[in-house]
Amino acid sequence: MTALAGNKARILVSGVDLSCVTSTLNIEQNTGEYDASTRCSNVVEYRPGMSQGGISIDGYFHGVEAGEEEALYNALNSNTKIVAGILDYTALPCTAYVIENASNLGLTHTSPTDGLITMNGSFKGREGMRRGKVLYYKLNKTSTGQATAIQNVGVTTASTGRIFVFLTDWTGTRSGNITLDVQTSANGTSGWSTEASFTFGSKDAKAAALTSPAGPYFNVNVTNLGGTTGITFTIIVVID
Repeated sequence: MTALAGNKARILVSGVDLSCVTSTLNIEQNTGEYDASTRCSNVVEYRPGMSQGGISIDGYFHGVEAGEEEALYNALNSNTKIVAGILDYTALPCTAYVIENASNLGLTHTSPTDGLITMNGSFKGREGMRRGKVLYYKLNKTSTGQATAIQNVGVTTASTGRIFVFLTDWTGTRSGNITLDVQTSANGTSGWSTEASFTFGSKDAKAAALTSPAGPYFNVNVTNLGGTTGITFTIIVVID
């Protein structure tokens, strides 16, 4: 189990960034075991079973009505959320653990004093937990077009995996859908191929398959700001 505390770890629950109300982030991965002892065994024998992973958080926040508590409840009250635990957002591309179709296994609130709410919660998913790389963390784009290319070392044209986009904020008033493409290239400067297109009508997280990328370089191309003056998003790529 990895317990993370400090100001470099981050936690995203679909379109909600819970980092600034989270004091501790725990990423857990366990492998089950099965008793394989026989009548001829001299000691108890075990065989490894299936692995499982989870993410748990502890934290506290101020304010209740129409504040962080309401956003937290809405984010957790679903079994189709995408949850990401990011280890060090200051050193991109950095490691992240992602749970797709995550369920909230439990959420406990306590109120030690007026106006201060503490929380403890955990998540697991039907597809388990996967390790990936954060290519862009809370990138702010105020115009359409590409961002700066990022190399994801080890990715080849035979690689497969998943692309996750977390849209967590925008400025101005949204009047239409926000759309963007995640692209790949062999050299990072030309030959860009669109791997997946994403459309957002709200702050949320979405996933798409990555198959046969053009190369190890990734970029994001914002095609529509949806009437906003700027959008903020995070992109994580998981390779199988």
